[in-house]
Amino acid sequence: NPKIFTRFLNSKVFNYASELLDSDVIFKSLEIHSRFPGSDIIPMHQDNAYYGLDNGKALTFYVPINKQFAEKGGLKYLAIENNNEVYEHKASNSSAFSLEIKDKEILYENHKKKFFNFNPGDCSAHYSNSIHFASEVPLDATRCWVIRFSFYSCKASIKEGHKEWYQKMINDNRTKNL
Repeated sequence: NPKIFTRFLNSKVFNYASELLDSDVIFKSLEIHSRFPGSDIIPMHQDNAYYGLDNGKALTFYVPINKQFAEKGGLKYLAIENNNEVYEHKASNSSAFSLEIKDKEILYENHKKKFFNFNPGDCSAHYSNSIHFASEVPLDATRCWVIRFSFYSCKASIKEGHKEWYQKMINDNRTKNL
């Protein structure tokens, strides 16, 4: 629906993304996510594990359409400043997310957590190396809707062999979740 989605993709958003990444950007994706009561966890991950970018220069804007609460399955982050490291990921046990950080327990124990509650139209932005996750959505929660759109730096390039590695992770995930 152009009346809705053109409001999210305009020159101001491209300018913000360019400023945050310190680079010209290209629009990569726009998705609508829904988290309903009983939804499984979102495993702890970094978007760059999916993207496979050499320099990790990518950014995601996260815009809830309705209220979203961290304790009701909303997105949570680990507070790791200036982290450009992509941690090792493995196939997850989640049917909705193919990857998770291999040693997530150690990271969870050693870093502060950042939990946010969102009102409709609020926006957060996270880099491709930001570590984020969500708990299971309790049965008494309200269904949440989020618009998520991502930009890559024009200087970004995909690591050699990443597509094959990621395809293997998808296959492993699907085998675990038959």
